[in-house]
Amino acid sequence: MEEDEAYQLILRLAVLDSVIDFAKGVQQYKVLMAIVKRGRLGIKELSKETSITGRKLIDTIYKLRKKGLVDSFKRGDYVPTELGIKVYNDILRITGRSSLRGSSPPASGILRDTVIIAGSTWGNKVSYETLCKYFKTPISSIKRLLRPYTLRRNSVIKMQKGCVFLTAEGEKLFKDLTRSMGIGPLTAKVVTTLGLNSHPLKAMSNLFKVYVALTLASLILITTPFFVHIAACTLFLTLFLSTLLALRL
Repeated sequence: MEEDEAYQLILRLAVLDSVIDFAKGVQQYKVLMAIVKRGRLGIKELSKETSITGRKLIDTIYKLRKKGLVDSFKRGDYVPTELGIKVYNDILRITGRSSLRGSSPPASGILRDTVIIAGSTWGNKVSYETLCKYFKTPISSIKRLLRPYTLRRNSVIKMQKGCVFLTAEGEKLFKDLTRSMGIGPLTAKVVTTLGLNSHPLKAMSNLFKVYVALTLASLILITTPFFVHIAACTLFLTLFLSTLLALRL
């Protein structure tokens, strides 16, 4: 029995070694692990996390891309592919550690942001153009990076008619993601509408700037007839957002 288990372990290691030559590819291993764990990393962040610099890092990323383990997201940013995440999970299983759930990238991945942006709209969908503007990358890259996530049995997104739609599973994931941000699904939709940004966190930042501007205007115009109107707007905005955040709707 022990011999069978050892043999199976050797076979699994052989498969992984055919993808990453562990005898020569320690740098590839370190870079792949860093990208999968974080979901999306730039060159500077990769260099800092792996202690690999310059040409060595560029060559390592090139080899990982050639093997289909990582892909470029935009200039200088890299994300894991489905195969890259599978290899990562296989390594964790062999070492007796927990693997990533499903094949989704970690919190900072493109899938997470896409689900949040799509879920923050009233129709639970987002156009490719909006994603291109947010991620600052062409449509071809958006389609290439998101398509693998539409092929799974319990996919959270679907792509059609120039948009990315949330599935029933995607709506559940969106609720979980908004809760983890300290807000609720309804709050995310309202905030993105009022804050004029596709991502709720950035929209909240815009609303905070408006709040600060109104507060300063109230102080400056305190002796003028405009004070009452500006103060009323500031108070309404404060109460409205505070209620949404407190109830986590």
